[in-house]
Amino acid sequence: AGAPLPADYTAANYGNVFQSISDGINPVLFDTDGSIIDAILGAGQRDYVLGFAGSSYYTGGPQAGRFVEGRAVINGYLSVPDTTLTIVLAHEFGHFFGLDHAQLDNSQGLVPDNYVLMYPIAYRTSISLHEDDAAAVTSLYPAQSAVATYGRLTGTFTTAGGTPVLGANLWARDTVSGKVYSIVSDYLLQSTGYFSLLLPAGNYTLNAESVQASFNGGSGVGPYADTGSDVSFQAPHPIAPVAFGGGAGSVIAITAGCVATTTFRLDGTGSVGGNCTGAAMPGIGTVVANPYGAISVQGGSLNGNSITALQNNAVIQLGATAGAAGSFAQIDFQGFDIGVGRTLSIRAGAPGQTVVLRNANTAGSVIAGVLQAQVGNGAAAPVLHLHNASGVTVSAGGSVTAPSGLIADALGANWTTGAPLVNQGTLDGGASLRVLGARVNGGGAFKGNAIFIGTFGNANNPVNGAHFLANGLQLWPSTGNTVALTLNHYGAAPQVLNVQVNGDASAAMPSAWPGGVTSPTNNRPVLQGGSRPPGTPNPAYGGGSMIVQATGALSLAGGVNNDFVFPGGVVLKAGGNLDVKGVAVTNGWTTSGQSFQGIFLESPNIVSTGGNIRVLTSNLNWVNFSTMPHAPVRAWTLVAAGNGSASYAPADAVAPHLNTYSVLTEAAAAGQCYLCLTNTNPVPMY
Repeated sequence: AGAPLPADYTAANYGNVFQSISDGINPVLFDTDGSIIDAILGAGQRDYVLGFAGSSYYTGGPQAGRFVEGRAVINGYLSVPDTTLTIVLAHEFGHFFGLDHAQLDNSQGLVPDNYVLMYPIAYRTSISLHEDDAAAVTSLYPAQSAVATYGRLTGTFTTAGGTPVLGANLWARDTVSGKVYSIVSDYLLQSTGYFSLLLPAGNYTLNAESVQASFNGGSGVGPYADTGSDVSFQAPHPIAPVAFGGGAGSVIAITAGCVATTTFRLDGTGSVGGNCTGAAMPGIGTVVANPYGAISVQGGSLNGNSITALQNNAVIQLGATAGAAGSFAQIDFQGFDIGVGRTLSIRAGAPGQTVVLRNANTAGSVIAGVLQAQVGNGAAAPVLHLHNASGVTVSAGGSVTAPSGLIADALGANWTTGAPLVNQGTLDGGASLRVLGARVNGGGAFKGNAIFIGTFGNANNPVNGAHFLANGLQLWPSTGNTVALTLNHYGAAPQVLNVQVNGDASAAMPSAWPGGVTSPTNNRPVLQGGSRPPGTPNPAYGGGSMIVQATGALSLAGGVNNDFVFPGGVVLKAGGNLDVKGVAVTNGWTTSGQSFQGIFLESPNIVSTGGNIRVLTSNLNWVNFSTMPHAPVRAWTLVAAGNGSASYAPADAVAPHLNTYSVLTEAAAAGQCYLCLTNTNPVPMY
């Protein structure tokens, strides 16, 4: 402890010691009658303010950020329990040492007794530090041993257009423990939206929200809340709470001593870089099903059905029993991550084998290294099914490859629960890639000669703003030049599907699956020959948008009912031939007409080798062709009858138009008058 202060300080003389920042004294004043608080904060504040404190520090030069002096005032006028006084003292000493207020409360699922110590209001009853308080102190005054426990999550928070968002409350949650940590964007007053969180090793989601309007002035959170009209309370605030990755959020792995760098945008999009690798290898695995004979493990330990201590380049060798139809082995892991530079191989022991690798805890999986299925004993590589209902992220540079087939699955116990699947690396299923998730995002490569994408959310990579043709998932054939693509959309709300096949493609999105397929039925518009009964409202899922494009040729596959259905705007674009093959392209879901809910077919050569081109759209919407097709076009629009029902009426003379999607959308993205480029005259094509 320092020496006692040289005098008894009151409202009359507190400035002699309290307002100096260069005398080497760090005063803590016990304001017996509250007069100092009233003198500094205004008359009557002693009745409400338990105390306040702050610190001074260098703002520039080689010592920028270095603590100089602190000061604190504790209100002795108010009568409070000893526990409350202890917590108040700890709170004010937090300010004394350089800590700001933190906004972690019921919005993050905390109960008032466990609000952070540095919360602006004294709710906490536990005489201890919240994990956020401990991390904040450690960040300011790190011990040398901190690198063995903590990593750092840094980045910038911006609008979708890249403008820094200042004064937002950012917080991270450990996906296993639920512990939460916070920081305010641009807390260093750099006008960049920069943030930095010191976090114990683990997997985290990152979130953003606005500072509460009441947290200003002496209760301010962050450097932009000095008044009720400060930056934290100006546009774009208040913002809707948003998670990095959108929805429930993508998982970011933090390891001890690492730094993850993120770009976090207000629309939930962004990217992760840095040197954080996630867990080096999967955790303890339990073999819960195995019809293939004895398993062996190289580069790890196998004790009964328990697999432990997997090392880099570990191999799980399957047994010598061939797989029967529908058979699979299953291994449940307590955490399934593969770090940068690490490899796990699943090796075949006989033909026809399938392995389910399931994460059994609540953490999302991060694949930053290599997971691969290998040939073995003269047999083809096993089919892999990677399943984690808490989310799967393949980082840039990470890969999952299975030449005989791969299922990457982030759905839960049913088709409408689960977490995002984000691929920034490579998913390669060889003959067949099946991708399932609450949403499917990422700029990585999705490879398979047949690719199935199923989701109740969006399937896209929305990183290029209004340049919609550049926002697609990137699909590639695993071998050859053709992808057989199947899309499964069944969300309760409008969905966005946007994919680009790099090569030739056939695309299927049928109204009914063939027998034996258990996937949910695609959301249906009104089908050809059908009707909507009187009094039936527009479907809640109507109004989405879909783009399927191929750099080569694109053809449609119609399925059981020979149709291709989506209750929203449809764009089919091919660099080569676009062959409709007589499939009924159907998107009619409303009789009132909606903007951007028509159909676009774009190709240098539009044909239909299976009969007429059939297009069925919503009333008042158009069917647009980039060039005159080399097949007759039959068009229908969904119209209301006098009794309130809805069915299709012929529209050969009014629905077809000559407009090119890429021309119009890129003009709009560039701020040009796309309506000026729109051909409003119908062109009968039958």
